[in-house]
Amino acid sequence: MQEPIDVGRHSEGFRSAAARLEAQSELPLRSVPELAKIVVLLRKFAVAAQKGRLPEAVPELEDSVLIPAASENPAAVEESLKIVEQVSARWSGYEAPAKWADTRDWLDWLRASAADGPGLASVVEVRIAKHGLSKIRSW
Repeated sequence: MQEPIDVGRHSEGFRSAAARLEAQSELPLRSVPELAKIVVLLRKFAVAAQKGRLPEAVPELEDSVLIPAASENPAAVEESLKIVEQVSARWSGYEAPAKWADTRDWLDWLRASAADGPGLASVVEVRIAKHGLSKIRSW
């Protein structure tokens, strides 16, 4: 829920607003969250976002598979793929994720991408360098 903070009162209200935000978060805000917890929450969000028979929360579904693949956690990959297949089975046969003609093609791509953990890890390294994030790496 968005909550406005008056600029004039920012110094008085930001600490309590931050505390309320922290209380609402399912991830720790004062430490680095575990990848497993992030993946579980991505799955939870994606499943909850499904409405009717249209593909919803596709990036979260993809991330729930690709993050554990990049970190070489095959059990989590398979668990996520199972959830993705269950979710996508409820979508209309006439609908597919954006930029895909067919849901089956998307699922095949997702499974093939997940099988290339080292390739995914390489993509992560390139993006870390591109965005200048190497200074804050903590794993």
